[in-house]
Amino acid sequence: MLRQKRFFLLVVLVSILLLALPGLATASESTLYYATAVTTVSTPQHSAVNLGSLVIVFDPITEGEHRALLSVPSGYTIMVPAVVQSVEDPHLNLSTSITGQANEFRVSINYEGRPQKRTFTVPFYTRIPSNATGDIQVSIDGMQGQFTDGTVTIGRIAGGNVSFASSETAMRTVKPETEIPYSLEVAEDTSNILRAGQGTLVFSLPKGLEWQPGIQIDVVRNGGFLPVPRLDSGNPRILLIDIEEQGVRSKGAFIMSGALKSERALGTGTEIKAEADGVDLTRGITLVLARVIAPQNEARFTVGRDWYLSNGRTLSMDVLPYTKEGRLFLPLRYVGLSMGVEPDNIKWNGSVATLVLGDKNVQVRPGSRQLVVNGSSIEMDVAAEFSQGRVMLPYRFIAEAFGASVDWDSSTRTVTMEL
Repeated sequence: MLRQKRFFLLVVLVSILLLALPGLATASESTLYYATAVTTVSTPQHSAVNLGSLVIVFDPITEGEHRALLSVPSGYTIMVPAVVQSVEDPHLNLSTSITGQANEFRVSINYEGRPQKRTFTVPFYTRIPSNATGDIQVSIDGMQGQFTDGTVTIGRIAGGNVSFASSETAMRTVKPETEIPYSLEVAEDTSNILRAGQGTLVFSLPKGLEWQPGIQIDVVRNGGFLPVPRLDSGNPRILLIDIEEQGVRSKGAFIMSGALKSERALGTGTEIKAEADGVDLTRGITLVLARVIAPQNEARFTVGRDWYLSNGRTLSMDVLPYTKEGRLFLPLRYVGLSMGVEPDNIKWNGSVATLVLGDKNVQVRPGSRQLVVNGSSIEMDVAAEFSQGRVMLPYRFIAEAFGASVDWDSSTRTVTMEL
């Protein structure tokens, strides 16, 4: 009797195990998708290009019919072989069939036999439209059997770029409210990057700097878009360039130019920068628009002192600067020397003083309000004088005749000239 019970229990256990085995096999079934490579290609491609192959792994495949719908983004045209052999069993085939859409196809296999691992490698050939961007992905829609839903990247569109080239204006002095000119070229190295809907180019200045109105846009190459500049209404440090579509598709380029201002004085060596943003491929680009450079010559004259500073050196004079009629009069000879005029290029014929520096020829006649630069007369508001054995005249006119900038400090009664 005991033996019969044991035998009965054994039969029951074996029956349960037999019933459970199909369920256990189903639980262990899996389907894996991956790409052999992610191929980088450019746009457009009117002929079929070979992208990475999609690998489908059934581990294991079970009896029955298995079907799925595979697709790539709209606008692509797929070409795949009609039959793909199993890597492990060349007699087992995965069939493909193109649907009514050029960017999708079906795959199917009717398998008979015991469960075992089977691998299929599906090569992808496709034409690529001109407006394609980003990754090329295959979407798998499991329709029947072991196929599951999934997405695999098999290709990638070569990213274009937007380049920025600045003329880097050189400024010798930057004082509060000084206008700093800039010129910046924006260019695509492939078409369609700066197209409508891509976003707005954003140029940001550091704190203390502000863009000025009157931005000029000059189109260098027509890329099918129109750049429209505007200042941010709430933040003058932000310059926006809206891109309005014009219909043409080619590499475009334009130059934006204008001026900006600083709230404070900027010292020698300062770089005036802007950050470019707004296009995914060029985020965080730092642009140098201008830089403050050391003056070639710097001189300082002070009322009542018989010496002056020239590039940091103290040099003596045989006359004293003085003020008259609200003007500071300086000796022509020493102003010329401080600007780099050689002593042999300072001449006096008894009635006219002549100074030559590079391509500048400056003539001054005591008693006259005419300052002659390269043959052209400039009217001064007071006449030059002959005093203390030297030709004296208002400092601003002679400094500006040589292209120097000037600054007057009323507290120290000192004039600074930079060339």
